[in-house]
Amino acid sequence: MPSITIKDLLAFTAFSAVYLALARVVVRHAGYDFALLLIGLPILLTAALQWRFKLAWHQATALHYPIAVVWAFVAGVVHSLLWRQLPHSFYDRGSVGLDDPFRFGLFAVEIMLVVALASTVGYGLVSWYFSRNR
Repeated sequence: MPSITIKDLLAFTAFSAVYLALARVVVRHAGYDFALLLIGLPILLTAALQWRFKLAWHQATALHYPIAVVWAFVAGVVHSLLWRQLPHSFYDRGSVGLDDPFRFGLFAVEIMLVVALASTVGYGLVSWYFSRNR
Protein backbone atom coordinates (compact mmCIF):
# COMPACT_ATOMS: atom_id res chain seq x y z
CA MET A 1 0.00 0.00 0.00
CA PRO A 2 1.51 3.33 -1.01
CA SER A 3 2.18 5.90 1.68
CA ILE A 4 0.69 9.37 1.74
CA THR A 5 2.95 11.88 0.03
CA ILE A 6 3.02 15.64 -0.42
CA LYS A 7 1.29 15.21 -3.78
CA ASP A 8 -1.63 13.53 -2.01
CA LEU A 9 -1.92 16.43 0.42
CA LEU A 10 -1.78 18.93 -2.44
CA ALA A 11 -4.46 17.01 -4.30
CA PHE A 12 -6.66 17.00 -1.19
CA THR A 13 -6.11 20.74 -0.78
CA ALA A 14 -7.07 21.34 -4.43
CA PHE A 15 -10.15 19.13 -4.01
CA SER A 16 -11.15 21.11 -0.90
CA ALA A 17 -10.65 24.41 -2.71
CA VAL A 18 -12.88 23.28 -5.58
CA TYR A 19 -15.50 22.19 -3.06
CA LEU A 20 -15.44 25.53 -1.23
CA ALA A 21 -15.75 27.44 -4.50
CA LEU A 22 -18.73 25.30 -5.56
CA ALA A 23 -20.32 25.66 -2.12
CA ARG A 24 -20.10 29.43 -2.36
CA VAL A 25 -21.81 29.32 -5.77
CA VAL A 26 -24.56 27.04 -4.42
CA VAL A 27 -25.27 29.39 -1.52
CA ARG A 28 -25.28 32.57 -3.60
CA HIS A 29 -27.37 31.11 -6.45
CA ALA A 30 -30.01 28.90 -4.91
CA GLY A 31 -30.21 26.39 -7.75
CA TYR A 32 -29.98 22.65 -7.70
CA ASP A 33 -27.53 22.26 -10.58
CA PHE A 34 -24.42 22.79 -8.50
CA ALA A 35 -26.00 21.16 -5.44
CA LEU A 36 -26.22 17.87 -7.31
CA LEU A 37 -22.56 18.22 -8.21
CA LEU A 38 -21.73 18.70 -4.54
CA ILE A 39 -23.58 15.49 -3.70
CA GLY A 40 -21.55 13.69 -6.36
CA LEU A 41 -18.17 14.85 -5.05
CA PRO A 42 -17.85 12.01 -2.48
CA ILE A 43 -18.09 9.57 -5.40
CA LEU A 44 -15.16 11.32 -7.07
CA LEU A 45 -13.20 11.32 -3.81
CA THR A 46 -13.82 7.60 -3.32
CA ALA A 47 -12.80 6.86 -6.91
CA ALA A 48 -9.61 8.88 -6.45
CA LEU A 49 -8.79 7.00 -3.25
CA GLN A 50 -9.51 3.68 -4.93
CA TRP A 51 -7.20 4.55 -7.81
CA ARG A 52 -4.44 6.04 -5.65
CA PHE A 53 -4.26 3.27 -3.07
CA LYS A 54 -5.24 0.51 -5.53
CA LEU A 55 -8.16 -0.68 -3.41
CA ALA A 56 -10.37 -3.57 -4.42
CA TRP A 57 -13.93 -2.76 -5.42
CA HIS A 58 -15.38 -4.05 -2.12
CA GLN A 59 -12.90 -2.02 -0.05
CA ALA A 60 -13.72 1.17 -1.94
CA THR A 61 -17.43 0.48 -1.65
CA ALA A 62 -17.12 0.03 2.12
CA LEU A 63 -15.12 3.25 2.30
CA HIS A 64 -17.63 5.27 0.29
CA TYR A 65 -20.47 5.29 2.84
CA PRO A 66 -18.52 6.85 5.74
CA ILE A 67 -16.89 9.32 3.35
CA ALA A 68 -20.33 10.40 2.11
CA VAL A 69 -21.75 10.79 5.62
CA VAL A 70 -18.78 12.81 6.89
CA TRP A 71 -18.93 14.82 3.66
CA ALA A 72 -22.58 15.62 4.34
CA PHE A 73 -21.80 16.95 7.81
CA VAL A 74 -18.95 19.13 6.54
CA ALA A 75 -21.09 20.30 3.62
CA GLY A 76 -23.94 21.23 5.97
CA VAL A 77 -21.66 23.19 8.28
CA VAL A 78 -19.97 25.00 5.38
CA HIS A 79 -23.33 25.75 3.75
CA SER A 80 -24.67 27.21 6.99
CA LEU A 81 -21.57 29.34 7.55
CA LEU A 82 -21.67 30.70 4.00
CA TRP A 83 -25.45 31.25 4.20
CA ARG A 84 -25.07 33.30 7.36
CA GLN A 85 -22.80 35.75 5.51
CA LEU A 86 -25.58 36.77 3.13
CA PRO A 87 -28.35 39.22 4.06
CA HIS A 88 -31.78 37.61 4.43
CA SER A 89 -35.25 38.79 5.28
CA PHE A 90 -37.26 37.27 8.09
CA TYR A 91 -39.13 34.99 5.69
CA ASP A 92 -35.94 33.63 4.10
CA ARG A 93 -34.86 32.00 7.32
CA GLY A 94 -35.70 28.31 7.26
CA SER A 95 -36.79 26.03 10.03
CA VAL A 96 -34.05 23.48 9.44
CA GLY A 97 -31.43 25.41 11.42
CA LEU A 98 -29.52 27.33 8.78
CA ASP A 99 -28.45 29.81 11.47
CA ASP A 100 -26.76 27.08 13.51
CA PRO A 101 -23.94 25.33 11.59
CA PHE A 102 -23.80 22.24 13.80
CA ARG A 103 -27.55 21.72 13.66
CA PHE A 104 -27.66 22.15 9.89
CA GLY A 105 -24.70 19.76 9.56
CA LEU A 106 -26.71 17.13 11.43
CA PHE A 107 -29.72 17.87 9.24
CA ALA A 108 -27.56 17.31 6.15
CA VAL A 109 -26.39 13.99 7.62
CA GLU A 110 -29.99 12.89 8.14
CA ILE A 111 -30.71 13.50 4.48
CA MET A 112 -27.44 12.01 3.28
CA LEU A 113 -27.91 8.74 5.19
CA VAL A 114 -30.41 7.63 2.54
CA VAL A 115 -28.68 9.31 -0.40
CA ALA A 116 -25.32 7.87 0.65
CA LEU A 117 -26.80 4.39 0.86
CA ALA A 118 -28.11 4.68 -2.69
CA SER A 119 -24.86 6.15 -4.00
CA THR A 120 -22.86 3.44 -2.22
CA VAL A 121 -24.92 0.73 -3.88
CA GLY A 122 -24.49 2.45 -7.23
CA TYR A 123 -20.76 2.93 -6.69
CA GLY A 124 -20.38 -0.70 -5.66
CA LEU A 125 -22.23 -1.98 -8.72
CA VAL A 126 -20.25 0.19 -11.14
CA SER A 127 -16.96 -0.64 -9.42
CA TRP A 128 -17.77 -4.35 -9.44
CA TYR A 129 -18.70 -4.23 -13.12
CA PHE A 130 -15.45 -2.54 -14.09
CA SER A 131 -13.37 -4.90 -11.95
CA ARG A 132 -15.00 -7.93 -13.60
CA ASN A 133 -14.71 -6.64 -17.17
CA ARG A 134 -11.16 -5.35 -17.39
